[in-house]
Amino acid sequence: MKVVADYPAYQIIDMEQDVLDWPEDTKINMAIAYESRQYGTMYRMYYISGVAAYVRKSNNESPEEYHSDPEAAVTRAKSMGQALYWVSECSTSITAWNRPKETHILGKVWQKIRFDGKLFELVHNRAEFYSLKEISE
Repeated sequence: MKVVADYPAYQIIDMEQDVLDWPEDTKINMAIAYESRQYGTMYRMYYISGVAAYVRKSNNESPEEYHSDPEAAVTRAKSMGQALYWVSECSTSITAWNRPKETHILGKVWQKIRFDGKLFELVHNRAEFYSLKEISE
């Protein structure tokens, strides 16, 4: 594990692993590097989630508001043709108060990620969109 970028608000670490084991309840985001014309290497933050993981997380926070059965939610999402797993860009904000320094894990295209009991590769679709492609063990 090595620190690849260190800023006042966050640091980015490279786990230097072939397969990242990504816990679904993590507060850690994935940082993906890109090259800026003016500033050199910069990073965009993303999080990983899935239908079943979202239902389990939502049930812990407010069970009355969400679907309570992860398997039924997955079946429903499949029947509607929706993605079961996704990578979404995190929003950013400027705050006027101090926050604890965050740690983000460096993500790379074609990086293997184990999430929700399955093995995926991080793929770059178009522009700045990423997705998880399920692969066999």
